[in-house]
Amino acid sequence: MSEPAHDDPGPSAAWRSGEELTAWRADLVREWARVIAASSSVSRPRGELEDLVGGFVDRLTDAMTSQPLHIQPARDVGADLVAAEVVGERSLRDSIALLGRWLPVLGGGSGADSVSQRVVAVLGELAASYAEAMRDRTVEIQENLKLALVKAKEDTERTLRVSQARFEEVFNSVAVGMVISELDGTMGRSNEAMTEILGYSPQEMVGRSVHELFYIEDLADLTYQYAALPHSGTGRFRRQARLVRKDGETAWTYLSVSLLTDPDGEPTHMVTAVEDVSDLYLLKERFKYQTLYDTLTDLPNRQFFTSRLEAVLERPPVGTRVLLSYVDLEGLAAINTALHRDVGDYVIRTVAGKLRTVFSEFFDEPDLMLARVEGGMFALLGRYRDSAPDLVGLVSSVQGELAEPIYVGGHGVMVTAGIALVDRAANEVTVEELLAAADLTLRRVKRSGKAQWGLYDPQQHIQDLNRARASVTLPGALESGEFDLAGQPLVARGPDGENEVVGVRFAASWDSLEHGSVGHDECLRLAEEVGTDRQLGEWLIRRAGEEAQRWHRTFASAAPFALVCLTQGHAADQDLVAVVRRVLTDTGLSGDALRVSVPAGALRDELGEAADNVAVLAELGISVLLHDFGDTAGNIALLDRYPIRGVLLAESVWRPLCSPQEHSALVRRACTGFVKLVREAGAQAIVDGADAVAHVDRLREFGVDVIAGGFTPLARLDAEIDALTRAGRRQPAEPGGGPTGSA
Repeated sequence: MSEPAHDDPGPSAAWRSGEELTAWRADLVREWARVIAASSSVSRPRGELEDLVGGFVDRLTDAMTSQPLHIQPARDVGADLVAAEVVGERSLRDSIALLGRWLPVLGGGSGADSVSQRVVAVLGELAASYAEAMRDRTVEIQENLKLALVKAKEDTERTLRVSQARFEEVFNSVAVGMVISELDGTMGRSNEAMTEILGYSPQEMVGRSVHELFYIEDLADLTYQYAALPHSGTGRFRRQARLVRKDGETAWTYLSVSLLTDPDGEPTHMVTAVEDVSDLYLLKERFKYQTLYDTLTDLPNRQFFTSRLEAVLERPPVGTRVLLSYVDLEGLAAINTALHRDVGDYVIRTVAGKLRTVFSEFFDEPDLMLARVEGGMFALLGRYRDSAPDLVGLVSSVQGELAEPIYVGGHGVMVTAGIALVDRAANEVTVEELLAAADLTLRRVKRSGKAQWGLYDPQQHIQDLNRARASVTLPGALESGEFDLAGQPLVARGPDGENEVVGVRFAASWDSLEHGSVGHDECLRLAEEVGTDRQLGEWLIRRAGEEAQRWHRTFASAAPFALVCLTQGHAADQDLVAVVRRVLTDTGLSGDALRVSVPAGALRDELGEAADNVAVLAELGISVLLHDFGDTAGNIALLDRYPIRGVLLAESVWRPLCSPQEHSALVRRACTGFVKLVREAGAQAIVDGADAVAHVDRLREFGVDVIAGGFTPLARLDAEIDALTRAGRRQPAEPGGGPTGSA
């Protein structure tokens, strides 16, 4: 039988075909029926047993996929298993193990609750219901046994022999342990099931006190309950208790104790039924462990860590301070890809041990908690009062440990880490504030590069918090129309020697009531942080196309082209070509009227998505430019490799041409030669800088074709273009004229 993969759960059930789920359900039904047949005394034809199990599987699947989680079906299945006589010693354990592997496959993708949490809840309820039904079954058996005992004493000798035989059969064949004792606790008889539970033979049990079997911490309580039973008026009690096995190990049991009376109703003996629930107890403990600890490193998980943090901050002693540190490993993805995920797991476990050793040198064990909160991220919670820990020394120790290669499978691998530290007075901060401070500090550290660290700064935190709020509200602002366009005129010298606007570079602007005016570059950075840079880029392309379409209706072939500069991520988007084509189709523009610019760095990988996009756009006749175009031979090679219409020169190229007194003659010659190479490659040289406008003549002397000024609102931009048209340098469109290409 094929089983689901455990290391890699694969797609959720919501993405699998109905045929696959049906096949997997059939496999589970057959396997579960086989487990039940092998571990219990159920005597049903195979087909009938599989029909029974199929109903169980359907109900458990319904429970796993219900919204919200509805676990009553699991409880019903637990009770129905007992009712169907699935009561073998290994029945529950083997069934739980089997279902633990299959339920994530049949019930995955069911909502906000994680699959593992649902599996724990469903199987926990099934096991609890099974145990309750078994206890009720035990009570019923005990009552039947008691009636048999009483009848054996009251019947005639002939009836007594029949009843005695019946008693012996029930007593010796029942699956729960049975002990008959005197009222003082001296044991007289026990059955084989009791021997299996505690390891004592029936002969070893005779004459010993039942109290000798009690766990030391339960002894006083149980002794009192046994002594009070003859006077209780109820004649029975039930409770969970720990018993001591012959080998000294602990057996977790459920006791059901009742009185035997003579014909006059006077108590004569006690009957103790013992149900072994050790497997169920261990299963519950395992479930509990998995909800609080990380199974890979055995460190506390995020849930446990947060609970501990809440306890530390709830009523801290005066003067208590807390240190919260995040250590986020860098380079794990490369290890997982290049070697194997098992190697990455080994690295995580090794780093966990190193961090535990380092942190224990700075904090005493009661004041320290190290947790793995997600992926390669660890969290440290340290508490102190008198002397503050040496934070620089702590970071240095962590970085020193990480600098040592970890050898696995013949390879020495190494990871770095971004480290954030937040040191606050315990009575001045809430759990949410402390976690937010650590999150934002780590985010700031990660923006600085690899292997960096940083301390919480109150003023910087306010800025980071405002930035985070802006980034998470940006998608809604874009959707609700709060964004607008700004235009940057691209000015060239016309045939008559006068300046004219040949193109407009478009940018996004966000005038937010909460965050004020947010410029284009900041909008792009915020969008990249929340993964909406592609949506922002698509919006910018479409709005630029609409403006270009409007200009073409007015100025015809004299209309300026529209230019949109893409981010590196958007340049590599697989849908980029389709988006540009769709905008051109909707607006009727040519590929030269709406141009896109790609970061030069995005094309250095010849096999990357950005390179493919540029090649396809060029084949479709769409003009492509490059920006952030620096003074390297690699960039010049891009002009030889791709049909590039123009480049926006980096400041390191054009600045020396504007300020000769600030740069050596060698640098000026190099920059002049670089611009010349761009022109020889057939690309326009464009300078993008607000202060470059003051040096128009000098830049043109060195071969710069187009100068980009500052960004202006669309209304003012329209006025500039309209003024040029009225001056006679552009001709208005003929009636009925449509969009065409531009200069």
